[in-house]
Amino acid sequence: MTTLYMLLHEWYPEKGYKSKTLIGVYESRTEVEKGLGLVKNQPGFSDTPDGFYVKTYKLNEIAIDKGEIVL
Repeated sequence: MTTLYMLLHEWYPEKGYKSKTLIGVYESRTEVEKGLGLVKNQPGFSDTPDGFYVKTYKLNEIAIDKGEIVL
């Protein structure tokens, strides 16, 4: 079964508002690290380095995230 790795960034620019950005979808953790290296010092990301995280999904399986189907 193939695993996909989604690199995301989330931060809270103001109270009551959340900003979430999909950086990329990768085939390995090694590729995630390369992608992170390309964006972590860029404007919009460098001020909130703790906002990066990775979600994993299995290809060809239904993924339910907080009651919603993730496509």
